[in-house]
Amino acid sequence: MTPDSLIRGLAHVGIAVRSLEEAIPRWTESLGFRPTCPCGAEAVPPTILDPFLGAGTVAGVAEVLGRRWIGCELSADYAALVPQRIDEVRAWF
Repeated sequence: MTPDSLIRGLAHVGIAVRSLEEAIPRWTESLGFRPTCPCGAEAVPPTILDPFLGAGTVAGVAEVLGRRWIGCELSADYAALVPQRIDEVRAWF
């Protein structure tokens, strides 16, 4: 996966951006989430779950956006690629 393919994928779902840098504010802005508990605690950014982690592209984007992530991958070969993919995704931004 490349930055260009991510931009094309965003366009496919109706999000038109010229670069990934332009898309980041859209991904990180709050849409009005409010905690439902009355404890008054700060809102915590969501943890991203990727049950089919593969090479780890979603994990890399989650890290770029400052999110925690959990990934599940059955293949040890794919799981071994995750640290490299996270570094590649960081380089896109």
